[in-house]
Amino acid sequence: MFRRRSESSDSNFWMSYADLMAGLLFVFILLIGAIVSKSMILREDLHKKEDRLERAESSLAQKKERLNLTQDKLKELTSELNNRESI
Repeated sequence: MFRRRSESSDSNFWMSYADLMAGLLFVFILLIGAIVSKSMILREDLHKKEDRLERAESSLAQKKERLNLTQDKLKELTSELNNRESI
């Protein structure tokens, strides 16, 4: 009689322990999944921002080239005007 109760309580303990460990494993799997998905989302966002920065950089380079050409033309016109005034 005592032996049956002991086996029953041991069985219940190990079943509860197994359920607890299964739940803990499930939580860890969810946690790892959340970390991996967040990492992938951040990586994709980073690539988008890098592409946007590259486009902005190329646009700024084009504008700088146009500015340099305009400055050169302005210097040329200024020197031509100074030559005409001196004559």
